[in-house]
Amino acid sequence: MTSARMGSSPPSAPQASPVARGPATRRLSIALLAASITAAGGAVAATTADVDQTLWVTDGEVCAIAISGTTIYIGGTFDSVGPASGGWVPVGMFAGDVLDSYPLVAGTVLAMAPDRSGGWFIGVRFTAVGGEPRANLAHVLADGTVAPWNPGTDSDVCALATSGSTVYVGGRFTTLAGQPSGYLGAVHAATGKAHSFGPGADGVVYALAAGGSTVYAGGEFTHAGGQPRSRIAALDGATGTALGWNPSASGATGSIVRALAVSRSTVYVGGQFAIIGGRVRRNLAALDAGSGIASDWDPRPGGDVHALAVNGTRIYAGGEFLSIGEARRRYLGAIDVASGEATAWNPDPDGPVYALTLGGTTVHAGGEFRSIGGRPRNCVAAINASDGAATAWNPNPNGPVGALAVSGARVAIGGDFTSIGGQWRRRSNLAALDMRTGSATSWDPGANDAVLALAVSGPTVYAGGAFTRVGGQARNRVAALNVGWGAATGWDPDADAPVQCLAVSGPTVYAGGAFSRIGGQPRSHIAALDQGSGTAAAWNPNANGPVEDLRATASTLYAAGEFTAIGGRDRDYIAALDPGNGQATSWNPAANAPVNVLEVAGATVYAGGAFTEIGGEARNHIAALRLDTGVATPWNPNASDDVYAFAVRPMTVYAGGNFASIGGRKRPFLAALDASTGVPIGPDLGLDDAAYALTVSGATLHVGGLFTSVGSRPRPCIARVDLSRSNAVGAVLAP
Repeated sequence: MTSARMGSSPPSAPQASPVARGPATRRLSIALLAASITAAGGAVAATTADVDQTLWVTDGEVCAIAISGTTIYIGGTFDSVGPASGGWVPVGMFAGDVLDSYPLVAGTVLAMAPDRSGGWFIGVRFTAVGGEPRANLAHVLADGTVAPWNPGTDSDVCALATSGSTVYVGGRFTTLAGQPSGYLGAVHAATGKAHSFGPGADGVVYALAAGGSTVYAGGEFTHAGGQPRSRIAALDGATGTALGWNPSASGATGSIVRALAVSRSTVYVGGQFAIIGGRVRRNLAALDAGSGIASDWDPRPGGDVHALAVNGTRIYAGGEFLSIGEARRRYLGAIDVASGEATAWNPDPDGPVYALTLGGTTVHAGGEFRSIGGRPRNCVAAINASDGAATAWNPNPNGPVGALAVSGARVAIGGDFTSIGGQWRRRSNLAALDMRTGSATSWDPGANDAVLALAVSGPTVYAGGAFTRVGGQARNRVAALNVGWGAATGWDPDADAPVQCLAVSGPTVYAGGAFSRIGGQPRSHIAALDQGSGTAAAWNPNANGPVEDLRATASTLYAAGEFTAIGGRDRDYIAALDPGNGQATSWNPAANAPVNVLEVAGATVYAGGAFTEIGGEARNHIAALRLDTGVATPWNPNASDDVYAFAVRPMTVYAGGNFASIGGRKRPFLAALDASTGVPIGPDLGLDDAAYALTVSGATLHVGGLFTSVGSRPRPCIARVDLSRSNAVGAVLAP
């Protein structure tokens, strides 16, 4: 028997099967990310040596994991898998080759500034760079090492600019280098200590540009430098006080200045606005650096402008527009400095452009496109400044690029990607990883929507979720896939709503979820399907709410979810069902809120969820129930929030979820608990977001979820932990 689901975990050892849970979510686009991210905090764990760095990662949530032989099957809401790169990578300017050695960023980078010595200042949202703790700001030197420079902020860094010995910083933060600094501040480039620059702004700063002794700032603020300033301001570079220059952007709902570029006596401004510099100017304008008045130059882009670059007689603009300078130009255009009209240059990307930088005769562009300059290019490209054709340069990240910066002979790429280079593979919501090498196999069923549950039985992988097509065939929310090549078999129960959990026992596939019809019969939230035909058996417990986890033993099927009646009896959120007639047994722990996950191990049923009472006792989100009576045992780890996943070894219970603490200790999202006492054992692994799937296979723990880093290393959404090491999570008491 194997089983899996969105919100559960594998059965007791030695069985290994998938589990996972939590709201299925896609990764944010760069445009949304820049407007919404908040800094991730917390200490960096000291266990990264136990986390396998060769296992490929995904670019979206992992909701289910199943292991069979030497293959790890994963399901969720992702588009690709590949080697972990972090969200910042320097590449060769000419060949586009990823450097052999660079510090991995545990997070996202959307702001950069060259340090004029071959390195970069980087920022936005991250917790570590090259294994060193860094709160949203770091300095990477030309040799690829991380400088001791460590100002830190309490939230997002959205913009960086340098001038002389000063680094100007804008974003969402309220403290910088340990000092109060509302959204805008400055630090010394050498020491990282706070600069006297102030008094900041009253809203988010998205763009900075330094010109001489003046610093220009753009964003969402209404006051900056101690004066009323609507979305744009010129500040004294030494004191931070506002100068008299006051173009005042307004006139559009949610007006924002997103991009600034200074060229001689002109300040070019891009964003979302209708009036600036005293004139009607939609989303792009040229302002006099002395008076702040808008010139006659008026390209009128038909959408937001996110990036600007100036080169001689041209202004390059990128964004979300479809026209600019009186011409059809999708997302990227070159505007004549004199006339404001679009030039013939037209790379025509098929998606938004968020970053631009210039290098010699080449324009580097980053964004969310898949083709540009007449060639397929994922999210970043080098384009000839003469004819708009893409060059051979092709770093090939697997996600959006939001920042570019040239330093020396390298182009640094920052964004919301998880892998870069030629190795990563497109995989839609389903993938198989080779347990020995960590890389993706050729197995590629390609589900068109979320996969929430997996179970393996012999030559078949059963999948449940929200999809309507998988394995090359129309299959509504549940399917059987060949383990060799991923093709859908003829098995087709055709559920009318998502399938959230699966359990295979003998000739039967048990399914739970939100459906009301499956296997050709009316079945409310739970059904028994024939492994051969896919038809629903007469067995019909008829739950009155979604079933979110199932666990099968030789004599009983345990169910958990949001129901209050099942198997012909009142049963609050958890029940034991007779596999012969579907009736609820007398076992009745009666939780007071939904149960997300179950695990059966020996004489114990472990339960996790939203409850605060279960089995007749007060138990916060996690409990151990007697298999014979359903009464809660004294085991009481007391989690601070929902538990969504379990995996069990002889002396250890692994729990994953949304909690920050469990067993009386800080253990965010993942903990190893002593099976006797409930006390956490081993160190904090250092996940930065929820764990929704757990499986144990031999001496290895596999973790899936929504996290982006583990300890001090980027490890998005899936991780493999070696439990045989003496300092691994729970290894001391979990042989």
